[in-house]
Amino acid sequence: MNDQFPVSFRITQNTAVIRLTGFFRQDRVEQFSEVVSEAEAGRPDMIILDLEGLTHMDPGALRHLSSFYRRYVDHGVPLRFVNIQPGISQLLHQMRLANVLDSESISRGVGENPNESTQIMVIDSEPLILDLISTILIKTGYVVVAAATSSDALALYKDYHELIQLVLLDSSVPGARGGRLIDQLGEIAPSVSVVVMSVMGESSLTPLLEIPNVVGILPKPFQNEEVVALVRGSVRKAE
Repeated sequence: MNDQFPVSFRITQNTAVIRLTGFFRQDRVEQFSEVVSEAEAGRPDMIILDLEGLTHMDPGALRHLSSFYRRYVDHGVPLRFVNIQPGISQLLHQMRLANVLDSESISRGVGENPNESTQIMVIDSEPLILDLISTILIKTGYVVVAAATSSDALALYKDYHELIQLVLLDSSVPGARGGRLIDQLGEIAPSVSVVVMSVMGESSLTPLLEIPNVVGILPKPFQNEEVVALVRGSVRKAE
C-alpha cells in the first residue's frame, strides 16, 4: 500500500503526458498544479492525463480536476484521460467528463464486473486505512469515492447520494460521534445505508445497530475478506 501521490510528466511530439498514481487528495492539488504548469511551459498541442495508477479521489480533488478540465475546454486545448481504472471512469462520467475519455478507457472501465454499478463511499480520517479499504473494494470491482473528514463526506454525499448505495463510516472521524454524521447524511437522503467501523470490541459496537440507517458494523482490525463479505451483504440489504 502506498500513500504517496507521484505526479510526473513528459512531452512527446508536442503532447504532454501527465501521469497520476495513488490517492488524489485535496492536499495534493498544489503538487498537481505545479506539474501541470511545468508541462504547459512546453506549449504542447495536447494534454493527456494518464490515470492508470490512480485509485481514488476526494471531493476537493474531484472539484479541482473538473475545474482543470473546464479551463482547457475554454482555451480550446485538447485534453484526454487515458488508462482509467473502473471506479475513476465512473466518477468522470458522473462529473460529465465522459467526452474526455478515450474509447479504450471506456471499454475497459465499464461492463467488466458485476459490482461496477455499485458505488461505495468510504469515510475514515486515517489516510492509510482509507487507502486500504478503498483499494480492497476497487479490486473487488466496486466504484469507490473516499473522504477523510465529515465536511468532505457531506459535500461528496450531497453531490452523489443518488449513486451511492452504501457508506462505510469510521466512528472516530471528527463530527461523526454519537451518530451525528449519520443523521446529517440521512437529512440528505433518508434511505442512506451505513456500515460503522470502529476499533472498539464487537460487543460494544452492537448498540450502534440501533441507530437508524446503520445496516452493519465492522470491528477493526479486519481481514480483507471480512470487508468484502460485509459490503456485499449490506448492499443486498440496501437494495
